[in-house]
Amino acid sequence: MKQPFKPEPIESLRARYPESVKKSYNTKAIEMGLSKRPGDQPQHIFDCEDGLRLIISRDDGQIHFSASLEPGTELYKRLEAGKLTVTGFKGRCLERYKDICQAKSLTVHFWGFSEGKGVPHWFVVKQEL
Repeated sequence: MKQPFKPEPIESLRARYPESVKKSYNTKAIEMGLSKRPGDQPQHIFDCEDGLRLIISRDDGQIHFSASLEPGTELYKRLEAGKLTVTGFKGRCLERYKDICQAKSLTVHFWGFSEGKGVPHWFVVKQEL
């Protein structure tokens, strides 16, 4: 069930970040319905003031994040109108993750888009705080 969109200032998102990656989820347990999905839990939902929503968690020992846009927001309208390309959107998502986690160096792998909703997903390969 989708959680209501509740944007927060970047400082608040940064303060909440460590809690979001503390516990590691087993993706097989999630698929089997034995564990809640991180996107259904408030500590993993990072709603940004421009309409971007990141879901950040640690899955199978790796940090994972996905992104979506809140319909009706300015950023959503720009993407819908073609004023923001998919590449530009992906870049903005990665930059926002970097802003939130404040890593000194970061190596990220773009996993791809999920089937159906087309949600982009990334795995953090290496992160130095």
